[in-house]
Amino acid sequence: MTLPKVKTPSDLTSEERREFFEKRGSPDTTPFKEKPGYKYLLQSEDIKSWVETQTLPIFLDIGAGMGRFLMAESEKHPDRSYVGIDPDYQCVKKNITKLDNRERRDVALKNCRFFYGSVYHFFEQLEPKSIDLAYVNYPDPWFKKRHIKRRLVTEKFFNTIHPLLKDHSKVFVQTDIDDYAEFILEEFENLKGFDINLKAIDQFEDLAGTLYQEKAVTKDHNRHCFLLQKQ
Repeated sequence: MTLPKVKTPSDLTSEERREFFEKRGSPDTTPFKEKPGYKYLLQSEDIKSWVETQTLPIFLDIGAGMGRFLMAESEKHPDRSYVGIDPDYQCVKKNITKLDNRERRDVALKNCRFFYGSVYHFFEQLEPKSIDLAYVNYPDPWFKKRHIKRRLVTEKFFNTIHPLLKDHSKVFVQTDIDDYAEFILEEFENLKGFDINLKAIDQFEDLAGTLYQEKAVTKDHNRHCFLLQKQ
């Protein structure tokens, strides 16, 4: 009898992959083992020890996508440790390959790592007051009504990250989708433990740009920038 092929995350579509992680929780990094740059991939079981050994502040890029923002910030600030978190196999594969290529050209980013999987699974591996700062740049808006529950920027997200942030640490959030911005404002209504700046675009000006930010400018979209600081 021929057994059916078991799907790994690399076989799934983006939507199937997100559902996979929601159900499974712990990511499977097996498909990456033969890929260039594998050493730049943080494993679930190593996150806690990696954090404990860091002497530099830890900055998270949640939903790192193609890594443009993360790598630019890593290069600009070698005095910080950056982790890009993303559940998309292709994005993470391309990013660790980029890091491997940089190393081969003797321009390695030694302060940059990626994590493949759900941000909530990453959070589960952390001790309180581990994170110095977090970015959420242009998260997936999940336009369809039945998919709204998959939106990342929610009260649950902030309640989860709050104890993991060091005192007075910040979370930067930006989107160019008006509907998502309104959704975020509603999520802020009952949120406690943060000082919230609803018009913080001036605080974002010194940050590297993202691919979606470029697209938003091209389409003449509004740019909504929120800055939350732990009380």
